[in-house]
Parts: sequence; structure tokens; C-alpha cells
Amino acid sequence: MEEQQEKKPMNKKKIWIPIAAAVAVAAAVGIAIGIASCSQTVTEGGGPASSGAESAVLGEEDWMDDNANLTVSPEILTVGQITLHYPVLSHMDVPEKQEALNAVLLQDAQAFLEQNFAGSDGGFSGVLDFSQVYRTRQYLSFICMGTLVSESSPYPRVVYYVTNLDLQTGKRAETPVRGQAQALAETIRSGEGYGILTTSQETMQAQKAYLTGLSQEEIAATLAQCNFTEEGDSPLCFSYPLGQDNFAIYYPVPHSMGDYAIIQIRTDGIQ
Repeated sequence: MEEQQEKKPMNKKKIWIPIAAAVAVAAAVGIAIGIASCSQTVTEGGGPASSGAESAVLGEEDWMDDNANLTVSPEILTVGQITLHYPVLSHMDVPEKQEALNAVLLQDAQAFLEQNFAGSDGGFSGVLDFSQVYRTRQYLSFICMGTLVSESSPYPRVVYYVTNLDLQTGKRAETPVRGQAQALAETIRSGEGYGILTTSQETMQAQKAYLTGLSQEEIAATLAQCNFTEEGDSPLCFSYPLGQDNFAIYYPVPHSMGDYAIIQIRTDGIQ
């Protein structure tokens, strides 16, 4: 069903960054992931392209809440010469849930800037835009990504983060990555039972060789800090669903291999 998209003016906001610690998010250039446009009427489906105590677990589909008129519009946060377009929801069936989910989206946008730039752009400039990467009647996931450049850096820096939402509960949703970090680490290190989404066979082979060369403990430690949470953790990787029991994990790899690998894995295939 096609809906008329509401055109909402973008409100440019300056934010005060109180956190001094910065954690670099791994990123890369040139990965094709088949995602939707920045401003959009939300439709079901998804493709390749945060865990509070009461948050839902993604992958268990529920069709109770349609939100047929749900639309997404961009809002803006800035730090120096870095501009972040983050998603804001409107026309949800339950206004209270909409308000709560928009608070989550703002929280993650601010946390991303705080943890990566600590009140300063670090000499980088660029724009991050958001895309919808997954949608069912219950769940909605966004990735925000952009390329930053700096005169002091020989390479562009592609940065990103993911937010997963539960439209039915009005809370942050979680993938099973944190809770199953050890089992996922064993599978990833084995080199079997998952795929890597990339634009070339050569890159895929290099990334898999790197992953299988890591220790299980190192992989598990990274997965245990997947996605933003209500506790304000600093993520080391990000994950969103590709379908029921099927997830994408953005895992950091060396710059020469593309900066991150997009691992596609099923939870029913975890060792």
C-alpha cells in the first residue's frame, strides 16, 4: 500500500557533547547493500545493508500492530563540520509509542556523535544519512552511514550505526548477538555456517581469512558489545535482522580489507 509522504522541514540542532571518551566505529567504502532511501513512507521487508531489560528480541515476528500510516522524516544534529540526518517517526497508531521510539532514535544519534567525536569533529567533515534496512509490522531497523574526509587523513572514514525498534512495545529491540556472543564467535571463527556480503570474491575471502584467524575470545568480546543499549555502552559492532532468525553483523576488519565485514548468519545455525 502506498501512502502519501508527509514533507517535514528539517530542524537543524546543535547539541552539547558532554562525553570526552571516544570509541572508533569501524567502516569502509563501496559496499552495496540494497537499502531504502533517506526520507520514506515505511514499507514492509528488508535487506542487507541496544538491549534494555524490557526490550524485545528481534526475529520473533508479531503482526498485531500495523501502523499503516507510519512515515519517517529526517532531523539534523551537527558537530563541527559533521552533519547527521537521523530518522524521526510520525503517524504511528499510538502517539505514546511514537514519542518513546523517537527518544530512542535521538538517544542513539547523540551517543554516536558523543562516542566518536567527543565534542569535536576531529578535523573531519561530511554528512551521514539514514536508510531503512528492515521492516515488519512489529520491527523497524535503520542504519545511519556516511563518508567523512579530513585534510589530515589520507583515507576517507565511513562511519555508521544501527538502531532496531519494536513498534508494538514502543521500546528498543535487540538482536540475539550480545546474548549469544560465545556461540556466534565459535561459528564465525570456524569459517562455516555464515556468509559475508561484499562486492567482490577477493574481499570476501580476505575478510573470512581474517575472521577465522582471530581467537574465539576476541570475537566474543566484540560481539558482546553489539549495538547501543539503554545503559549507554560503546558498541564495537552493529547488527540488524535480515529476516526471521537471520541477521547481519557489521564486524570490524582492517582498512585494507574494507574496514568492516557484513556477516550474514542464522541463529538456528549457531554451533
